[in-house]
Amino acid sequence: MLKTFKTSAMAYQGYNKRRKNVPDKLITDSSFGTPLAEFMRGFWQPVTLAEQVSRVPKKIKIFGEDLVVFRDGLDRVGLMQLHCAHRGASLEFGITQERGIRCCYHGIQFDVTGEVLDIPSEKDRGARLATKICQPAYPTIERDGLIFAFFGDPQEVPAFEEWDAFSKDDGVTLVPFTNVFPCNWLQVLENIADQIHTATLHQPRNLYDGEVPSDLNFDEFTLPAFGAIPELSYHTVREDSAMAFVAGRRMNAGLVWWRINECVLPNLSHHAYLFEKGDKRRLFHRVHMSRWYVPVDNENSIIFGWRMFGEGIDPENKGDVSKLGDDSIDFLGGQVGGRSYQDRQRLPGDFEAIASQGAVASHADENPLTGDIGVYAFRKILRAALSGENSRVQPSLMHQEPEKFFSTYTQNTLLNIPCGDTEKEDADRIGKIGKKIIALMDEAQSTGKQRATRVVSGLEKLEEDFRVEART
Repeated sequence: MLKTFKTSAMAYQGYNKRRKNVPDKLITDSSFGTPLAEFMRGFWQPVTLAEQVSRVPKKIKIFGEDLVVFRDGLDRVGLMQLHCAHRGASLEFGITQERGIRCCYHGIQFDVTGEVLDIPSEKDRGARLATKICQPAYPTIERDGLIFAFFGDPQEVPAFEEWDAFSKDDGVTLVPFTNVFPCNWLQVLENIADQIHTATLHQPRNLYDGEVPSDLNFDEFTLPAFGAIPELSYHTVREDSAMAFVAGRRMNAGLVWWRINECVLPNLSHHAYLFEKGDKRRLFHRVHMSRWYVPVDNENSIIFGWRMFGEGIDPENKGDVSKLGDDSIDFLGGQVGGRSYQDRQRLPGDFEAIASQGAVASHADENPLTGDIGVYAFRKILRAALSGENSRVQPSLMHQEPEKFFSTYTQNTLLNIPCGDTEKEDADRIGKIGKKIIALMDEAQSTGKQRATRVVSGLEKLEEDFRVEART
């Protein structure tokens, strides 16, 4: 006779509970003309590593659009639609010129602007047709190893979004990299909004119930200082154009670490130092990495980013420039594909967790936990921007106030804060101070070293105030 066990009403519900697999099109569909595409096209977007752009045209795809990128003889970067405006031959087979590129089929020469420069077969060399046809092209900027393009209205090209995190003060350098994902851009970004997973996925030994395989290198997949479940708080900042995520962890009886990351509309994130050990006091340690999550199409995406280097940025000297590049990063295993399927199953990383949600994650099938607040909060501000509910974060308005919209909250801060008398009291204290750090950043709206001085002074006062409060 089959042995039975006591079960609840939730047991064996495979027949009754069916996945809906319904994509949330408003916030995932970047096809031309959609609200998401129009919003994203209002910002400069990275499209390729600069080192991959040469006199030989390179075929790429962004926003579902087939494109070609190249350098001409004047070292200008051209980015234009792939198929020639004449009869559709691919410009990946075009021949770059001193100015622009010449189609291989009939020799039409286009400038990097897309304007016709020469048509050999026309008696007037194309002078008449140059007023009627063009090769659709996009403006580009080359910056610290990345090529950015503006895909919006050519009459409204803004200045590049110059975040304070991109400052090169004190010997900071920006090193470019990419990571490729076979899934929608949003679920890749949401991995950053999900601050709770660092205490599980990035502590892989804890996932095993019993003996841990000895042939796997768990150290490369582990963030030791992130092991404790953090006290989390979530804050909409800069007119609800971003979410700042505060994760507070007590590191020892006298020291608390607050790590603040940001997810920024439409598709950017800023990250605090990942190699923090959490063993010493530190004030306003700045951005260690910035990343853009760019749709290739609705089912594929590429992270383009900069890792920041310099003595002040990397005090533990953990970074490795040699590991950065095309689909390559210098920290934490499991950030890219390419491992064997067996290794990925036995020791999964971010790549597996993100891509395995499907080509486009089905939000209709989710069952949220308390740790998902950041994910849903970011979706909320994205929806508000796309629907027009939050008119303050339209791209044109954001570009008009760069000091307000392009200054980061991101940091690691470790303060000497005494323990509370109980776990709850201590957790409440950590959460309260985290909110005060956000309030301090709200007040410090200036830029550069002046802002850093104000923030550090405010953190020191905050620390002293709570030490005095603890003694009374």
